[in-house]
Amino acid sequence: MSKRKLNSIPLITTSIVAVLYFPASIRLHNGENRSATANSGQVLAESPRPDVTDKPDTEGVGRRDDCILGEKRLTVLTPIREEKKNIGLTVAAAPTLFFYIPSTRSTVDTLDFILQDQNKNTRYRTRLAVPKTPGIINLKIPESAQLQVGESYDWTFAIICKAGDRSEDEYVTGTIQRVRLTPELTAQLEVAKPKDIPAIYARAGIWHETLSSLVKLRQDYPQDRNLVDTWVRLLESVGLRNIAEEPLIEPEI
Repeated sequence: MSKRKLNSIPLITTSIVAVLYFPASIRLHNGENRSATANSGQVLAESPRPDVTDKPDTEGVGRRDDCILGEKRLTVLTPIREEKKNIGLTVAAAPTLFFYIPSTRSTVDTLDFILQDQNKNTRYRTRLAVPKTPGIINLKIPESAQLQVGESYDWTFAIICKAGDRSEDEYVTGTIQRVRLTPELTAQLEVAKPKDIPAIYARAGIWHETLSSLVKLRQDYPQDRNLVDTWVRLLESVGLRNIAEEPLIEPEI
């Protein structure tokens, strides 16, 4: 049975984009501004990585010996901020992150994701196969990792360009913080129509659920062009124009 086309989808384009100009610096709920950059040398490499300061931190950095083909780089789907820190809020114990995986040389076959708490204890680690075609993949943190309310976690996601030399990785880093779902937000979500949920999360500044709820709409209604347009405008509004029209693809184990 075919799915019913959502009504008034164009309305969510304006409402999401209008509220998604997140402030350049997010004040974390414990009152502190934390650095979004994980200790990537400790996490991934045996030797220090080069210092790359001329690109936004949503895009991958590394020595890049042309294991990446083309101009587009590994990119995390979070808003680009003035201080170049990837900080995202979630209300989920097991949130989903999204990454653009570019074209790579045929010899490159592994992606590596690590999530650490603020004491540098690894809470979750997984490796995935590099997809056969470039696109945006989802990476769901499992329930076993169980993000705690009020806690921040650093993550690192890398394309392993040379298995024997992790200093050659193309990688991105960031921070995710779980915040409490307020009674007001809970009440709004309980009565909301599916098409309204992304905008509700956006108004609350909850980036990861804004994105994942919009992805779910796209998956439920794949023929709805208005949802695609909403997605493109959302990514463009937070500085991700370069990958806004890339396809959503499934990660490979």
